[in-house]
Amino acid sequence: MLKNGLLFCLLIYLQWFLSSDCPALNVSSETNKSNQGAVFEEDVELSCPTGHKFHLEKYSENRSLTLTCGKDQQWYIKEEKLVAIPECRGMSSFAEKQNIHWEY
Repeated sequence: MLKNGLLFCLLIYLQWFLSSDCPALNVSSETNKSNQGAVFEEDVELSCPTGHKFHLEKYSENRSLTLTCGKDQQWYIKEEKLVAIPECRGMSSFAEKQNIHWEY
């Protein structure tokens, strides 16, 4: 009886471990995704087209970012857990949010 209980627990754990998907990356239409991935240890590259920047200031100078789905079902960039998913915004909307006035 104990063997069956342990086997059942092991199967439940393996099912949880193997199905550790991250939340879907629902990003702006301006944000390019390399794939729809959300599976543990899968990478997804986000990139912005010309004239766009990532809306989070920390990543605004990057042209692309690689996100990795962690076993805790959270998205990471390198070893840093993300609080918000970076997405691309046009330079004009970025300037308005930051109260920046572009001069030409």
